[in-house]
Amino acid sequence: MLPRQYIEERGGKAAILDYVRDKTDLPIPKYEVIGFEDAPSKIARVFSDIQAPHAFGNPKPIIVRSSSPYEYGDFEGVFESVPGIRTWTGLLSAIEQIKASAQSDLAHRYARQKGIEIGEKICIILQQQSDSRYCGAMMRHPNNPSLIFIDYFESGYDWWQQLKQGGVWDDKKNEVVKGHFNLERANIEELIRAYKKIESLSDIADGCSLFVEFGLNPLFIYQVRPFMEFKTTNFEVPKFPRERLEFAIVADCVFGLTPPEGIEVPIVSHNSRVSSGFSYRGLSQKERESTQQNLSSADSKAHKPYCLVVPYSREQENWDLYVPRMNALIAGDSSHFLTHGMIRLLKKAEVSLLCDRNLSQSFLSMSGLEEKTVQIISNGREGVALLRCNL
Repeated sequence: MLPRQYIEERGGKAAILDYVRDKTDLPIPKYEVIGFEDAPSKIARVFSDIQAPHAFGNPKPIIVRSSSPYEYGDFEGVFESVPGIRTWTGLLSAIEQIKASAQSDLAHRYARQKGIEIGEKICIILQQQSDSRYCGAMMRHPNNPSLIFIDYFESGYDWWQQLKQGGVWDDKKNEVVKGHFNLERANIEELIRAYKKIESLSDIADGCSLFVEFGLNPLFIYQVRPFMEFKTTNFEVPKFPRERLEFAIVADCVFGLTPPEGIEVPIVSHNSRVSSGFSYRGLSQKERESTQQNLSSADSKAHKPYCLVVPYSREQENWDLYVPRMNALIAGDSSHFLTHGMIRLLKKAEVSLLCDRNLSQSFLSMSGLEEKTVQIISNGREGVALLRCNL
């Protein structure tokens, strides 16, 4: 970990960016760090410098990001980032928006779950917005370290229009082993080389996998965060007879390790206690609030840690704020899970099973029964979840 004093001075995002910039030749969009207490004249000078005009005379848009000491491997997506800023008025509005997000109910709720009190110290990053064709994220698997996950989408679209692509690169095989890329192999290898340069900087988080956000065509590094500690095991997940698999989930994308015999935990599923309207895509504010209330209600009825079962997991922002007792996760339709909300959920759970497709109706209907538990076995490379119901 980088020196605590430096993290306090610059915030987590900026401290790591500074280190990557100083220790590698990787391209990072030009940026400067300011504080809320800085004089308007200083902020104006920094803004003018960062917004240096294009060759044709048009000012470059900037993105305004938070950089809090708490964002060193945590608080992913809790504080705001505001892109597309071109004017002084827009900049002041973006700064106020970030300041408000750092003291929001959402931020304080997340902090309470982590057992910390949020101070008012937060820095602001003013950064040139790159003209990369693609934006994305990549991360090495902490329990199956030969694998690197890569997700990306074409820049310039609102989040609901983004068509995500990507998959899994296997270092041992030196090839893509899962997913779909509409990139040249040279582009993929460029990303892998960049990732390896960053993870060679052990002072960021020695012994941990890193979550890296990037632009591509051309390549830029946007953010770097620690994800999870590397842990591996050698036992094999047992194979079960076909007749038992109707009420089981078998996944080859898993996070977290269990003992060879697995763990058995109660289930909170979408059927019995939580609204089925999980996806925030297209939901009204009222529907979102209803979903949050149902999640909180289900969690409050749970008397001990439980497994959260959800039919799909894309664009699920802030679920972790409403399920503090959750310690295991089973999620369907998880082919592109490198989002801030899902990363926080994965870090919260002791073990997670992610499935490419929607969970089977048999599994979902059975998981809605009142008296049920699930046995989960995971070696970090594959996992299985078996329902145990008292009918």
